[in-house]
Amino acid sequence: RYAARDCLLDGLSDEAAAARFEWSGREAVDESIASGRGVILVGSHFGAHVPLLHALYRVGMPIRFLVQRPSHTSAYLQECFDRDDPRPQTRFFVRRGLGTGEAAEKILLARGALRDGQAIYINGDILWTGANTRVGRFLGRRRRFLALWADLSVLTGAPAVFVRASFRPGGRYAFEFDPPLHVQAGEEQSAFESQLERIERAIASDPGSAVPYLTWPAFVD
Repeated sequence: RYAARDCLLDGLSDEAAAARFEWSGREAVDESIASGRGVILVGSHFGAHVPLLHALYRVGMPIRFLVQRPSHTSAYLQECFDRDDPRPQTRFFVRRGLGTGEAAEKILLARGALRDGQAIYINGDILWTGANTRVGRFLGRRRRFLALWADLSVLTGAPAVFVRASFRPGGRYAFEFDPPLHVQAGEEQSAFESQLERIERAIASDPGSAVPYLTWPAFVD
Protein backbone atom coordinates (compact mmCIF):
# COMPACT_ATOMS: atom_id res chain seq x y z
CA ARG A 1 0.00 0.00 0.00
CA TYR A 2 2.83 2.35 0.81
CA ALA A 3 4.59 1.76 -2.53
CA ALA A 4 1.34 2.40 -4.43
CA ARG A 5 1.41 6.02 -3.25
CA ASP A 6 -1.86 7.64 -4.40
CA CYS A 7 -2.04 5.84 -7.74
CA LEU A 8 -5.02 3.70 -6.66
CA LEU A 9 -7.05 6.90 -6.66
CA ASP A 10 -6.14 7.85 -10.21
CA GLY A 11 -8.95 7.89 -12.75
CA LEU A 12 -11.71 8.12 -10.14
CA SER A 13 -14.33 10.84 -10.16
CA ASP A 14 -14.31 13.24 -7.20
CA GLU A 15 -17.41 11.48 -5.88
CA ALA A 16 -15.87 8.02 -6.15
CA ALA A 17 -12.63 9.19 -4.56
CA ALA A 18 -14.46 10.95 -1.73
CA ALA A 19 -16.20 7.68 -0.86
CA ARG A 20 -12.78 6.29 0.10
CA PHE A 21 -11.89 9.10 2.50
CA GLU A 22 -12.69 9.21 6.22
CA TRP A 23 -12.18 12.63 7.84
CA SER A 24 -11.90 13.39 11.52
CA GLY A 25 -11.42 16.87 13.00
CA ARG A 26 -11.32 18.71 9.67
CA GLU A 27 -14.08 21.13 10.65
CA ALA A 28 -11.68 23.33 12.63
CA VAL A 29 -9.34 23.51 9.62
CA ASP A 30 -12.15 24.55 7.31
CA GLU A 31 -13.33 27.16 9.83
CA SER A 32 -9.85 28.67 10.11
CA ILE A 33 -9.60 28.97 6.33
CA ALA A 34 -13.12 30.40 6.05
CA SER A 35 -12.28 33.03 8.67
CA GLY A 36 -9.26 34.19 6.65
CA ARG A 37 -6.70 33.14 9.29
CA GLY A 38 -5.16 30.36 7.26
CA VAL A 39 -3.81 27.17 8.84
CA ILE A 40 -0.55 25.22 8.92
CA LEU A 41 -1.02 21.48 8.46
CA VAL A 42 1.87 19.55 9.98
CA GLY A 43 2.14 16.11 8.44
CA SER A 44 4.74 13.37 8.29
CA HIS A 45 5.82 10.42 6.17
CA PHE A 46 3.72 8.04 8.23
CA GLY A 47 1.07 5.94 6.52
CA ALA A 48 -1.03 7.32 3.67
CA HIS A 49 0.66 10.70 3.49
CA VAL A 50 0.61 10.94 -0.33
CA PRO A 51 -3.11 10.02 -0.60
CA LEU A 52 -3.67 12.83 1.93
CA LEU A 53 -2.25 15.39 -0.53
CA HIS A 54 -4.48 13.92 -3.22
CA ALA A 55 -7.53 14.10 -0.96
CA LEU A 56 -6.92 17.74 0.01
CA TYR A 57 -7.03 18.70 -3.65
CA ARG A 58 -10.15 16.58 -4.21
CA VAL A 59 -12.11 18.43 -1.54
CA GLY A 60 -11.05 21.81 -2.93
CA MET A 61 -8.98 22.99 0.00
CA PRO A 62 -6.94 26.13 -0.91
CA ILE A 63 -3.57 24.69 -0.01
CA ARG A 64 0.10 24.87 -0.91
CA PHE A 65 2.66 22.20 -0.03
CA LEU A 66 6.02 23.34 1.33
CA VAL A 67 7.66 19.98 0.64
CA GLN A 68 9.97 18.32 -1.85
CA ARG A 69 7.96 17.40 -4.92
CA PRO A 70 6.72 13.81 -4.50
CA SER A 71 7.61 11.39 -7.28
CA HIS A 72 5.92 8.20 -8.54
CA THR A 73 2.47 9.62 -7.85
CA SER A 74 -0.79 9.67 -9.78
CA ALA A 75 -1.21 11.71 -12.94
CA TYR A 76 -4.00 13.57 -11.15
CA LEU A 77 -1.67 14.79 -8.40
CA GLN A 78 1.04 15.83 -10.85
CA GLU A 79 -1.52 17.80 -12.86
CA CYS A 80 -2.62 19.59 -9.69
CA PHE A 81 0.97 20.46 -8.89
CA ASP A 82 1.44 22.00 -12.35
CA ARG A 83 -1.69 24.17 -12.39
CA ASP A 84 -1.12 27.71 -13.61
CA ASP A 85 -2.50 29.43 -10.50
CA PRO A 86 -1.77 33.01 -9.33
CA ARG A 87 0.39 31.48 -6.60
CA PRO A 88 1.60 28.30 -8.37
CA GLN A 89 2.48 25.22 -6.36
CA THR A 90 5.70 24.76 -8.31
CA ARG A 91 7.17 27.82 -6.57
CA PHE A 92 6.56 26.27 -3.14
CA PHE A 93 8.46 23.04 -3.62
CA VAL A 94 11.67 22.88 -1.62
CA ARG A 95 14.83 20.85 -1.98
CA ARG A 96 18.02 20.33 -0.08
CA GLY A 97 20.77 22.82 -0.78
CA LEU A 98 18.54 25.85 -1.37
CA GLY A 99 20.45 29.11 -1.46
CA THR A 100 19.71 31.76 1.15
CA GLY A 101 17.68 33.84 -1.30
CA GLU A 102 15.61 30.86 -2.48
CA ALA A 103 14.92 29.74 1.08
CA ALA A 104 13.81 33.23 2.06
CA GLU A 105 11.49 33.33 -0.96
CA LYS A 106 9.79 30.08 0.14
CA ILE A 107 9.16 31.51 3.60
CA LEU A 108 7.72 34.71 2.17
CA LEU A 109 5.49 32.73 -0.18
CA ALA A 110 4.21 30.63 2.72
CA ARG A 111 3.60 33.70 4.87
CA GLY A 112 1.71 35.36 2.03
CA ALA A 113 -0.49 32.31 1.48
CA LEU A 114 -1.33 32.08 5.19
CA ARG A 115 -2.16 35.77 5.41
CA ASP A 116 -4.51 35.30 2.46
CA GLY A 117 -6.33 32.58 4.40
CA GLN A 118 -4.88 29.57 2.62
CA ALA A 119 -3.48 26.39 4.13
CA ILE A 120 0.20 25.47 4.11
CA TYR A 121 1.26 21.83 4.47
CA ILE A 122 4.70 21.01 5.93
CA ASN A 123 6.13 17.64 6.96
CA GLY A 124 7.43 17.69 10.52
CA ASP A 125 9.81 14.74 10.26
CA ILE A 126 12.44 16.05 7.83
CA LEU A 127 16.02 15.67 9.04
CA TRP A 128 17.66 18.99 8.22
CA THR A 129 20.51 21.34 9.05
CA GLY A 130 20.72 25.13 9.11
CA ALA A 131 18.09 27.74 9.89
CA ASN A 132 14.54 27.01 11.11
CA THR A 133 15.60 23.69 12.64
CA ARG A 134 15.29 22.26 16.15
CA VAL A 135 16.75 19.27 17.97
CA GLY A 136 14.46 16.74 19.60
CA ARG A 137 14.50 13.15 20.76
CA PHE A 138 13.00 10.77 18.21
CA LEU A 139 13.18 6.97 18.17
CA GLY A 140 15.80 6.98 20.91
CA ARG A 141 18.15 9.46 19.24
CA ARG A 142 18.51 13.21 19.42
CA ARG A 143 18.12 14.52 15.88
CA ARG A 144 17.78 17.87 14.13
CA PHE A 145 14.60 18.46 12.13
CA LEU A 146 13.18 21.22 9.99
CA ALA A 147 10.76 23.06 12.30
CA LEU A 148 9.69 25.97 10.12
CA TRP A 149 6.03 25.27 10.85
CA ALA A 150 6.37 26.42 14.47
CA ASP A 151 8.14 29.63 13.43
CA LEU A 152 5.48 30.35 10.80
CA SER A 153 2.72 29.90 13.37
CA VAL A 154 4.32 32.49 15.65
CA LEU A 155 5.07 34.84 12.76
CA THR A 156 1.62 34.80 11.18
CA GLY A 157 -0.70 33.85 14.03
CA ALA A 158 -2.02 30.94 11.96
CA PRO A 159 -2.78 27.83 14.01
CA ALA A 160 -0.82 24.62 13.49
CA VAL A 161 -2.78 21.39 13.08
CA PHE A 162 -1.12 17.99 13.28
CA VAL A 163 -2.55 15.53 10.77
CA ARG A 164 -2.19 11.76 10.57
CA ALA A 165 -3.01 9.78 7.42
CA SER A 166 -3.72 6.08 7.81
CA PHE A 167 -4.66 3.14 5.61
CA ARG A 168 -8.02 1.46 6.10
CA PRO A 169 -9.28 -1.88 4.73
CA GLY A 170 -10.86 -1.97 1.31
CA GLY A 171 -8.73 0.72 -0.29
CA ARG A 172 -9.91 3.43 2.11
CA TYR A 173 -7.94 6.14 3.90
CA ALA A 174 -8.46 7.91 7.22
CA PHE A 175 -7.27 11.46 7.85
CA GLU A 176 -7.25 12.67 11.46
CA PHE A 177 -6.69 16.32 12.39
CA ASP A 178 -5.75 17.35 15.92
CA PRO A 179 -7.30 20.45 17.51
CA PRO A 180 -5.59 23.68 16.32
CA LEU A 181 -2.47 24.69 18.23
CA HIS A 182 -1.71 28.41 18.47
CA VAL A 183 2.07 28.50 18.97
CA GLN A 184 3.19 31.50 21.03
CA ALA A 185 6.68 33.02 21.03
CA GLY A 186 8.83 30.96 23.38
CA GLU A 187 6.69 27.83 22.93
CA GLU A 188 8.21 26.68 19.65
CA GLN A 189 10.40 23.95 21.19
CA SER A 190 7.63 22.39 23.27
CA ALA A 191 5.29 22.41 20.26
CA PHE A 192 8.01 20.81 18.14
CA GLU A 193 8.63 18.08 20.72
CA SER A 194 4.92 17.32 21.04
CA GLN A 195 4.78 16.74 17.29
CA LEU A 196 7.67 14.24 17.44
CA GLU A 197 5.93 12.43 20.31
CA ARG A 198 2.78 12.23 18.23
CA ILE A 199 4.65 10.52 15.36
CA GLU A 200 6.26 8.07 17.78
CA ARG A 201 2.83 7.11 19.13
CA ALA A 202 1.61 6.52 15.58
CA ILE A 203 4.61 4.29 14.83
CA ALA A 204 4.04 2.27 17.99
CA SER A 205 0.35 1.81 17.22
CA ASP A 206 0.83 0.84 13.56
CA PRO A 207 4.43 -0.10 12.69
CA GLY A 208 3.28 -1.48 9.34
CA SER A 209 2.62 2.11 8.24
CA ALA A 210 6.03 3.32 9.41
CA VAL A 211 8.13 2.32 6.40
CA PRO A 212 10.44 5.39 6.37
CA TYR A 213 11.31 5.25 10.06
CA LEU A 214 12.01 1.52 10.12
CA THR A 215 13.89 1.16 6.81
CA TRP A 216 15.34 4.49 5.64
CA PRO A 217 19.10 4.76 6.40
CA ALA A 218 18.64 8.26 7.86
CA PHE A 219 16.60 6.80 10.71
CA VAL A 220 18.19 3.38 11.22
CA ASP A 221 21.90 4.28 11.01
